[in-house]
Amino acid sequence: MVSEVDSVLAEHELDYETAVNRLPYTTAAIKESLRLQPSVPVDFKTAVEDTVLPHGKVRVPKGMIVMYMPYVMGRMPSIWGEGAATWRPERWLAPGFRPTAYEYPVFNVGAAACFRMWGVLILMLLRRRCVCVCGCCVDAFPSQAGPRTCLGQNMALLEATIAIATLFRSLSFELRSTNVTYQPSVTLPIRHGLQVVASARQS
Repeated sequence: MVSEVDSVLAEHELDYETAVNRLPYTTAAIKESLRLQPSVPVDFKTAVEDTVLPHGKVRVPKGMIVMYMPYVMGRMPSIWGEGAATWRPERWLAPGFRPTAYEYPVFNVGAAACFRMWGVLILMLLRRRCVCVCGCCVDAFPSQAGPRTCLGQNMALLEATIAIATLFRSLSFELRSTNVTYQPSVTLPIRHGLQVVASARQS
């Protein structure tokens, strides 16, 4: 990721065009981190009327509570193939790879949980020698399928990409936390926070 940021920003300004079209690995790393460590590990929905789940096989009567687990779904070989538990951003760069919002339901909470996701991204990326330290609303848009898809998810991903690239061009990060665990919650915060040391990169 650092190599991508360095090479791209050596030739282009960090603007909308660059963030959207010239930093594919950075964007893939964000998506892959959220796949394995979704901000909301389990979620519930209540049917307001009789309905049928999208695959057409399960009827849901009015008032029934339906639970789904993005944390588990992100590790299912039936969805992600072999190596589903492995952090591998390259999977997002494969031609034609585009999971549906039903297969990748990680953006599933409202604005009240804004800013909660940055710690998870830091941890996932630092463990792979890269880092995201940003306060963007990467978990604040309900990217669920159909009419529930949020209009702001692309903007949030854009903000995260720009934040990462901005930090990488001048700073390096070292993970100091040795025992990282998660606090049981509606979201997935890191217990006691995440200790990192930032230092200026040598030019």
